[in-house]
Amino acid sequence: MGLSEMDSQLASASLKELGYENNQDERAPERSLQFFAHLMRDTGGVAAAKEESKAFAESRKKQKEDDALAGVREKGGRKMKRVPDSFIFVTRVLGLLRGLCATLEVQLPLVDILALHARLGKRDDTAALLANMREKD
Repeated sequence: MGLSEMDSQLASASLKELGYENNQDERAPERSLQFFAHLMRDTGGVAAAKEESKAFAESRKKQKEDDALAGVREKGGRKMKRVPDSFIFVTRVLGLLRGLCATLEVQLPLVDILALHARLGKRDDTAALLANMREKD
């Protein structure tokens, strides 16, 4: 939901809750939001995917240069500190889905689809919690 709303605080808290952490989270949490927004961006054709990946790589290169000039670049650059196994599975599935959609030139709004299911899950969790509280009363 944080990605769909481009809410860096919600996305950062959610990533931390899931067990994801990198060495820049404290200094620049918006970069994780940018990375996952890129990873889960809408699908499309091969040419568009190449252009988007090129633009993302160029923006990351600029961030590195800016960090170096400001004297805040971490030794070795951006590194993941903790990544849950389930996270790796999800990113692999997204990669396969993205490749298939690119080959077939199918457009899917991945973040919107994932956010919808996150909201439905949150709604169901809230309903279950309320039902549980009523049973105890």
